[in-house]
Amino acid sequence: MSRSSKLRPLLFSAAAVLLGAPAYLALARFTSPPPAVLDRPWPLAVAVGVVTLAAARVAARKGSGSRVAHLGAAVVGVLSLLALDVVSTRPLPASSPEVHLGLPLPDVRLTDEAGRAVPLSSLRGHPLVLVFYRGGLCVACRAQLSDLAGHARSFIAAGVRVFGVSADPPPVSAEWKRTLGLPFSLLSDDQRGVAESLCSARAHCLLLVDPEGVVRWGALNDYWRGAEPSEAVLLAAYRLAAR
Repeated sequence: MSRSSKLRPLLFSAAAVLLGAPAYLALARFTSPPPAVLDRPWPLAVAVGVVTLAAARVAARKGSGSRVAHLGAAVVGVLSLLALDVVSTRPLPASSPEVHLGLPLPDVRLTDEAGRAVPLSSLRGHPLVLVFYRGGLCVACRAQLSDLAGHARSFIAAGVRVFGVSADPPPVSAEWKRTLGLPFSLLSDDQRGVAESLCSARAHCLLLVDPEGVVRWGALNDYWRGAEPSEAVLLAAYRLAAR
């Protein structure tokens, strides 16, 4: 078997692997594709499928030695498709025990960075991400908000609503929104009562709320250590709209 014949199945295998789960994870983390593509990554599945079929086709017409190698590459392609499906459908981990799942949003009014009253009841109708944070002076909080902002725009365009909530007064929230370039509003809860009622916390709590205004998932983190990636949280919120 020639050197090119030996190399070809390796190239098929490498392409099938890289175009699957690694490409999906890189796409989700470092770019802003439409949420529908992250929900059902058919372009990557098609690419892996094409490579797999190409390897199988070569195996069908090659000699015995090359046939085995190309059949192996085709098997790698099938496994890559399965791995892509697992990665793209992986659910969020279980909620933190402090989060009160199944509770509706309380019927209270918060104030956004422009000083406007925002009734929490008005946030129904779309899946919602609520980020409770200590305040703009918290370095870890600013990092979390910035990371969320880097992925949120395409999800907001697709109907997901995102809000940060802290005890900061509206002028401070407005300054941090401008400084961080956030595409979502920051709400002021000066008594931190909403976070306390929904997740037994006065800071660092992340919630997913369904379009009916009911809490469906939440995570409580101290300084965001071990927090779920922003893109995974936003995708889970996007999927709530399809329930």
